[in-house]
Amino acid sequence: MNQSPLQELASLARCPYTGDRLQAVPADAFAEHLTAEAFRQRPPETSAALISAAAGLAFPVVRGVARFLESDGLALRQGRDLPAPIGDSATRDAVQSWYEDFGWQPTDDGSCGDTALFSQQGHEGHGFYEAHSHLRPLEHLVGGAYLLDAASGPIAHPEYLAYSWYHRRRVCVDLSLAALETVSARLGAHALCLRADLRRLPFADDSFQGVVSGYTVQHVAAQDQEGALAELYRVLAPGHRLCVMTNLAPGLPARLLRALLRRWPDRPAAGGGAAGDDAAPLYCHLQNRPWWRHQGRRLGAGLEIRTLRLLQRDEFRKLFASSTPAARRVLACEAAFPRLLAPFAEYGLVTLAKANSEALPTTSG
Repeated sequence: MNQSPLQELASLARCPYTGDRLQAVPADAFAEHLTAEAFRQRPPETSAALISAAAGLAFPVVRGVARFLESDGLALRQGRDLPAPIGDSATRDAVQSWYEDFGWQPTDDGSCGDTALFSQQGHEGHGFYEAHSHLRPLEHLVGGAYLLDAASGPIAHPEYLAYSWYHRRRVCVDLSLAALETVSARLGAHALCLRADLRRLPFADDSFQGVVSGYTVQHVAAQDQEGALAELYRVLAPGHRLCVMTNLAPGLPARLLRALLRRWPDRPAAGGGAAGDDAAPLYCHLQNRPWWRHQGRRLGAGLEIRTLRLLQRDEFRKLFASSTPAARRVLACEAAFPRLLAPFAEYGLVTLAKANSEALPTTSG
């Protein structure tokens, strides 16, 4: 029997505080569960709620998005004392505000602030180079019931849609309601959307047949990144992979390459200038390859670090202007030597495989 999206969400999600199963309650039954104050404070357009009796909270579902942050919980009549907040909430809230106020706001060209600032869309030069790199995680995603897209944003690049082609549902988690409402409207029944904290994911262990995290861990407070990565790995099903796309803190090979490229003479580039350069700073703490390898050993994961993109946008333009043939050659080189070039890369693809047997994992890269 097919489940409704709300029933499926209730069966998949868990209370982020207690880990217990959730009960789906329609809006017309709220009054008998919530305190009078919580009933008055429920968000407009709330259509249902997911109730945790153990935590004494109801998590509202509003415009297709289930809300699981601390500030979202509505008190039940039989209240409970919640665990203390975890980690650096001030940094999380600052990152959330950056994306709500700028990063996921639409721009004049139909993209969004984050894409205009950090990426390039188009069919020539760096746009071609970047678009093809977006597809590299696809070879590690074998399909199944659920793909977790951790900090999905509004799925800013069309290539990102490919990650869940072979999954029945794409479960999108983000801090930004604007982004999640865009995804919910865009993907319809294919997506289940939740506002939640990566450091306290509202899912049981081993829930997902694939996890993707694009440029996310680096925006978690430095002292919380290990815990966030452990959460992403916890919800990954055995026999599947977690794919993390991330900027890499440069080691000596990358620093030498960056220094060489800074001395390279500028070349004219066609259009596509970075809009939004006057945006407020976005918190970012990069980790190096030894840190990632340590996390693989700590988690008992089979870890690989491969090149996602060797060059930054401005470096590519300086070397090749808008040459698509040059982009093809760089992509071919990266594909041929993904591990060899990883120490020089600006962007890495880190994969963590969860074994479904007692075989010892390997760590490389």
